[in-house]
Amino acid sequence: MPQTTDWADVQVVGIPRALLFYRFGVLWTTFFESIGRTVVVSDPTDKAIADEGDRLSVDECCLASKVFVGHVESLVGRCDAVFVPCYPTSDHRSGFCTKFQALPDLVANTFADQRIEVLSCLVNEVDEHKSMKDALPIAQEQRLPRPTLCRGGGNSTIPAPCDSD
Repeated sequence: MPQTTDWADVQVVGIPRALLFYRFGVLWTTFFESIGRTVVVSDPTDKAIADEGDRLSVDECCLASKVFVGHVESLVGRCDAVFVPCYPTSDHRSGFCTKFQALPDLVANTFADQRIEVLSCLVNEVDEHKSMKDALPIAQEQRLPRPTLCRGGGNSTIPAPCDSD
């Protein structure tokens, strides 16, 4: 049974400025701010961020994953939790790399010693009912003072289902 996460200590949420941030960043920022959280976005990608991500990653990781890890590193100490969405697919005919799908676990394991909380959700454009774009209206309908979340594997946190289907 999932364990409910206590959000009392999570006041500042960090969002890495990487991967699909430029597609979903406004939505994520709006969502967290609407439930009373302060949002900190990492700086634009530069050589220092890429180098730090490379240092923290295994050789087999692609450049995009390494840059993402560099962005997360730049948020450590600046936020109470970092938001790391899971990207399984973009449409019915294609899927993202499995490393993108595993980013919440990759980040939780990479930063386990820093004990940074990892918040995650499934960004699913194929199954619109369970996609991130439904999160804000549901939160507003329920008048949630904080997100309803359940504990995932490691330090990651994923949204609890909003209904029974």
